[in-house]
Amino acid sequence: MHHLTFLDYDAALESGGRTAEGKLQEKQREMEQLRELDSISRDAIRELSERLMQLEARFDKKSKTGSHRFVFVVQKKRRAE
Repeated sequence: MHHLTFLDYDAALESGGRTAEGKLQEKQREMEQLRELDSISRDAIRELSERLMQLEARFDKKSKTGSHRFVFVVQKKRRAE
């Protein structure tokens, strides 16, 4: 049966500490990547929301003037070509 000496125990703790430290650094890198992806996603959602609001405003403006029917017909003809 093998008995641990102080030197064995110290080496085991040191290597375990390095392993834990490496895992911690890896988790921190993963968290940073997730934060970056979250930031990119939020920016994309913000841009899409702004674009949607612009399109809705244009549609509302055209529907008040009655020109939306013409736009619809032109779009149908373009799709057919």
